[in-house]
Amino acid sequence: FKQKTAYEISLGLVGSEMCIRDRSDEHESAAQAIEHALWMLWQKSGNSHYDARLLDGIRAMSIVPDGLPMARDIFSEIMEAKPDFAEAHNKRATALYLMQLYDLSIKDCDNVLKLNPQHFGAHSGKGLCYLALHQYQNALDSFEAALRINPRMVHVRRYRESLKTMIDRVESKRLQGGDSP
Repeated sequence: FKQKTAYEISLGLVGSEMCIRDRSDEHESAAQAIEHALWMLWQKSGNSHYDARLLDGIRAMSIVPDGLPMARDIFSEIMEAKPDFAEAHNKRATALYLMQLYDLSIKDCDNVLKLNPQHFGAHSGKGLCYLALHQYQNALDSFEAALRINPRMVHVRRYRESLKTMIDRVESKRLQGGDSP
């Protein structure tokens, strides 16, 4: 007996996986419902105490910058008790990103993706960290990974297009000037 992932359960509840990937207006409401269902399921740890603590951490994160260390500590507490709860890792990654601790945030994003490879939010967050670190190819790779799962992320598409343009320009200049920096 294979345990279903939150992703698989949500698809069964709200429709086909293709709806989230289909960009036509015809499937827009279904895609939004799938995305919402995924986020709701991802926030469920299987323990009401830790689900409530996750919400406490999310509320603390909204008090920027003073609430960020508290949010990080709440998410760390949850991760210690429920190490397989991917969303606790993801929320701590978000808090770390907001604290400008990009390398630590990337590590948490990697943990999220080990636990839930379909977590388009973690791919996107990882891309934002790489962007802040000026690691543009890594950022582009992360944004493309997010868009392979959820192509409806408009802000991620914009980042991707800007990065592709910038990388192409840099490469073109490099080729025109030879191998010199």
